Amino acid sequence: IDPDYSVCGSFGAFRTDEQLHRNLVHCVTHLLFSHETPSAWIGNLKGGWADEGLAHFFEDRLFGICDNYCYEEQNTVFEFKGGKFKPALRALVEKEALPPVAGVISKNSTQLEPVEHALVLAMVEYLIQIDPLKFRQLGVKLRSKVEVRAALQELYQLSVFEFERRLTAWIVATYPKED
Repeated sequence: IDPDYSVCGSFGAFRTDEQLHRNLVHCVTHLLFSHETPSAWIGNLKGGWADEGLAHFFEDRLFGICDNYCYEEQNTVFEFKGGKFKPALRALVEKEALPPVAGVISKNSTQLEPVEHALVLAMVEYLIQIDPLKFRQLGVKLRSKVEVRAALQELYQLSVFEFERRLTAWIVATYPKED
């Protein structure tokens, strides 16, 4: 399978070169992550959190904003907080209004709500900062259809509930407050 990148090139979709570049980074991340061995797109195999989270991770690292979704042309998702996920997510944690991780880990990419896109960025970023090589192994397991719960336990020795507990503490400790 040869990965392809195509996008609606209309001015309405991308008003600036930077918007196009962010979309390119987001979508190419999906392509590269899907085509490591074994090759499979986990976005439709109940691994949307890892697929979208990694794409947002690189958007955030390179541009400091996350405003792309893997199905951009459908225009079915509204931006969450102007793409400034981190301060908004921290505020949700402090209000105890974060969506439960257990509900997010089994969704496909197209099922994620806007706030869940921010959460999956944090989930991926947290796991990568623990050990980036383990995150790569997690991708292999998810593409091999290993259940997320089993993969988290095997690779990180974390139950889903412990993962959420540590993740929320990490978000408060590392993500900036809203302006």
